[in-house]
Amino acid sequence: MPEDERFEDYVELENYIEAIAGNPGELARANAVLKAYEDAVRLSQQKWHSSRYFLQFMADGDRQWLIDHILIGYMHHDQAFVDSLTTGTPAVKYLNTAQERAQYHIGGSGGKLMYDQVKPPKPLDTTKMNSLMSGTGYGIYAMSPDGQIYAGEHKGAQFHHSSFLAGGDVAGAGEFRTTNDGTLKEITTKSGHYKPTVAQLAQTLRELQGQMSLDGVVLKLNTSLGLVPYPYDAQHFLKTYKPGMTADTMMALVNSL
Repeated sequence: MPEDERFEDYVELENYIEAIAGNPGELARANAVLKAYEDAVRLSQQKWHSSRYFLQFMADGDRQWLIDHILIGYMHHDQAFVDSLTTGTPAVKYLNTAQERAQYHIGGSGGKLMYDQVKPPKPLDTTKMNSLMSGTGYGIYAMSPDGQIYAGEHKGAQFHHSSFLAGGDVAGAGEFRTTNDGTLKEITTKSGHYKPTVAQLAQTLRELQGQMSLDGVVLKLNTSLGLVPYPYDAQHFLKTYKPGMTADTMMALVNSL
């Protein structure tokens, strides 16, 4: 990590801590994140070398991917997750066969998201799920290049977005928030592994649109400023999106209306 980049990231974290200094709970959490960042910098020179995650880091050149995931572990007080990132165990589970993926397959029925390849079919209920990105009430999903959608719970160092398609290419990924009967309430484009684009979100929404109404479905886009709420619903997004747009240009456009 170049020294100037490391310094800029560290200053951002310090500025964040100063900004929330009046909130003791958030201040304690932010200080834990800052300590985690310092640990991550040390790990870049030490323990990563024995980790399967270090091999991924070396392969795709994304230094921030590993740092982000270490920070996520600290923010959720999941020391086991942090340890697994730095030692390489346990490995993230991959679903390598159609039979393994079937229990996670999602289809629309009666305007609801359902696990449609289990007997009897059951609704996708994220109310008791957890995502390491957005917290309680969210599950993660990935859509295959041929439009098959899979969803489940995010489990640190065990089950990630990459699990559904065994690390293969996706046409969309992120998070779902549903009610206990499978009613879709929210979609985000948050995935540390795949970093989905708004083009991939549009593909996902078109697939879902053929199975249910998207009116009122909330969206959050992963922009250069982090995860930002889209000011209108998913139906509006589909009408507004044009090929070549990024999350940043999309937000700039709708905020100017």
